[in-house]
Amino acid sequence: YRVSYTLSKARNNVGEAFISGPNDPFDLSKDWGRSDSDQRHRLVANGSVHTSMEPASTAWERLSHGFQVSGILQTYSAVPFNITSGVTTLQGTTGRPLVNGAFITRNAGESTPFFSLGLRMSRSVPIGGASRLELLAEVFNLTNHLNVVARNTNFGSGAYPASPSATFGQVTAVGDPRSCQFGARVRF
Repeated sequence: YRVSYTLSKARNNVGEAFISGPNDPFDLSKDWGRSDSDQRHRLVANGSVHTSMEPASTAWERLSHGFQVSGILQTYSAVPFNITSGVTTLQGTTGRPLVNGAFITRNAGESTPFFSLGLRMSRSVPIGGASRLELLAEVFNLTNHLNVVARNTNFGSGAYPASPSATFGQVTAVGDPRSCQFGARVRF
């Protein structure tokens, strides 16, 4: 088994996206905010249990002989996103909504936390000599959790924060739903 937890905080004054740029290239402090990769909590746990491959002496050992069960749990806190207004600044970059004549903070929006649980079960059986047949079944996103990948971050030209566009915050892409796969492998 292995458990990994990361607690972090990341701030900067420029986005990591290829097309991002500061709203005011003469005053980068206006773009100081959460980094695109600011993810406070990240937990990953995985483990594996398997039975002995040694010759079995009891009925239970023969039944459970060669089984392996493993799993992985991944959960992350939400990452930020930059709320845009749909207008372009004089510098040609995407503007953010204004409040009292100043741009709102970069990456002021927050997406959705991520959660995924995967499971793998396999059994290895001898097929002659040193050769073995491994049968396996894998399930990804076992809980069928909806993991948001992208959303509409364009607030629109309305007064912030009271008048967003009808599609602001709408989910535009999600991760894979629950899926299963079955396989067989011959080792010789």
